[in-house]
Amino acid sequence: MLSAINSDIPNKNTIFILNQVFGWVYFIAWSISFYPQCYTNFKRKSIIGLNLDFLTLNITGFFCYSVFNISIFLIYRNQKDHPVEINDIVFSIHAFFLTVFTGIQALIYERGTQKISRINNVILICIALTLGSGVVSLIAKWLSFIHFLYLFSYVKLFVTLIKYIPQAYLNYKRKSTVGWNIWGIILDSTGGIFSFAQMVLLSCSGSKSMSNLNFLSKNSGAVVLNSHTYPACVKEMFISNPVKLMLAAISLSFDIIFYIQHYILYRENNVANNFYQDIRGNITRRELGVNVRDTSHSSQINILDNKNTDAEENSGVK
Repeated sequence: MLSAINSDIPNKNTIFILNQVFGWVYFIAWSISFYPQCYTNFKRKSIIGLNLDFLTLNITGFFCYSVFNISIFLIYRNQKDHPVEINDIVFSIHAFFLTVFTGIQALIYERGTQKISRINNVILICIALTLGSGVVSLIAKWLSFIHFLYLFSYVKLFVTLIKYIPQAYLNYKRKSTVGWNIWGIILDSTGGIFSFAQMVLLSCSGSKSMSNLNFLSKNSGAVVLNSHTYPACVKEMFISNPVKLMLAAISLSFDIIFYIQHYILYRENNVANNFYQDIRGNITRRELGVNVRDTSHSSQINILDNKNTDAEENSGVK
């Protein structure tokens, strides 16, 4: 396998094309992943099922990620040690505004008794104090500007590490993923896979970003590996953009958890609750596809009324 890597060195144009394809595929997938949840909230006129801790952490994380990407690109774009692609910038800004939009939905739509938890408030305060201390350190010249910017990226990494936990726990308490759109997860995992593939491509080609391809050898129009060993590629991938790597790895790990919850653990509950919500929402018989006057369905509704009342009491949702 190693000999194949060393002997079949890709053409620089091929790497450029693959990098662009991988980069824009994960950008599009991750960007679109925010829309299914917004649509679900709009259709239901409710955000019940979407955890508010997850939402506030998401807004905070993408704010920090946007500040980091924009600053690095504008100030350090010509330095190969600080790689940020244009699609990283567009994605982070787009994600921030969409999470803010979802936050506005949470303010105007039904949310039952759901509220931001105390521990989440403590986390948000700690993040604000951390960034505030960074500003003081920067002014006092105790911290360089580049390290100050990386503080934002570490906040984003920390947020991504913990933000999915409240949502997974809420699904566990409700024994349902109704209100949490699975298509957002499908698109999120797709983006994570292509983001990881892009990092592997650039690391094993000896480049930290496409802007650095000019630094590579141009002998025979080929890209020459910095070190003809597979471990060197792995090491380069970890040190070139650790935040981006960790974001992809963490997102994929939690995506697997949500897949298990939606398609295996709570699959029957999701079908039952969707049926229950359609009946209670006065959906027409044609739209529902069943005879709502059927006594069997009436008994099912009564059963679901009892089950959902218990579930809502246990989850703090009414």
